[in-house]
Amino acid sequence: MKSFLTRSILAVGLVAACPLYAVADDTIVIRTEHDAPSTSLTHRLLTEMAEDLKTETDGRIQLEIHSGTSLSGGKINTMIQNLQTGNEELALVASAYFSNIDPRLNVMSLPFMNGSIDDIEYLARESGVMDQVFADQQSKNIVVVDAWSRALRQIVNSKRTISTPDDMKGLRFRVPEIKLWVDAFKALGAVPVPMPFSEVVTALQLGTIEGGERPTEFLRTEAWWDMARYVTMANYTGDVLMVAFNKPFWESLDQADQELLTTKLQELGDKTFEAEKSMEAGVLETLREDGMEVTELTPEELEQFRAAMQPVWESYGGVIGTDLIAAAQSALATR
Repeated sequence: MKSFLTRSILAVGLVAACPLYAVADDTIVIRTEHDAPSTSLTHRLLTEMAEDLKTETDGRIQLEIHSGTSLSGGKINTMIQNLQTGNEELALVASAYFSNIDPRLNVMSLPFMNGSIDDIEYLARESGVMDQVFADQQSKNIVVVDAWSRALRQIVNSKRTISTPDDMKGLRFRVPEIKLWVDAFKALGAVPVPMPFSEVVTALQLGTIEGGERPTEFLRTEAWWDMARYVTMANYTGDVLMVAFNKPFWESLDQADQELLTTKLQELGDKTFEAEKSMEAGVLETLREDGMEVTELTPEELEQFRAAMQPVWESYGGVIGTDLIAAAQSALATR
């Protein structure tokens, strides 16, 4: 289906072995973790798939799903460590966070490179550009079987309309603890404040920050109209969820179970992509109905933001690899 997936599975060897992670009655319980809220699209669709999988295998394969990185104390980096060490068997890992381990993954999140969820979907799952990068994660003790696209990220604040980089200057924004995104806000003249999302509401109330940035869907599920008035639909960056298994666990499965899990997760990736796309218009309507001022950037305004990102792109050329960046740009230009 997706070319890198086939190669990843074959590279692991499709080992037929005793299912080391199964309980005595041969039931395989797969501890599964993701970083989205329990109210999110990701959690809902993953829960539906888990029920289908349980039914299809007569209860033999069960996914034990943990939302909001609750298995890892709310910390994405801890979730990654738990996946690598085998404290959980399956995780949906944000590529932007995993870029701390493999900096090449920053290519998915270069600010203002992907103009839409269609772009990031093509780059991650269809273009072939990321195939080797995903396959290489086996050396980090994980096996990536798919990459789920999700809504790109928007800019929210409580002070003023933002339609140009100048409007960002001096405003304090909560930014995830991801260096590339911190550097992007600095380049726009804003003051990035890296912090866990759990601290955002209090920080806004205390005036420690004046805004933040969130994926489109989360603007609704987190009720941002209660926290800020202005939202700019910038699609400024994004990332994908690497659907990844702990490698020793994966190798403990027989080939039929590997193929079943891969197929189910790829099908869910397709379903998630279509659902993410269809919900975007509804989110904008909800935000406006609940009193937010929504700014949609014109092509000319977007170009100003892209121009402001040139120093960031140049500084990350050596980190990501100029050949990989060029391949991504070429793929998007010709898709």
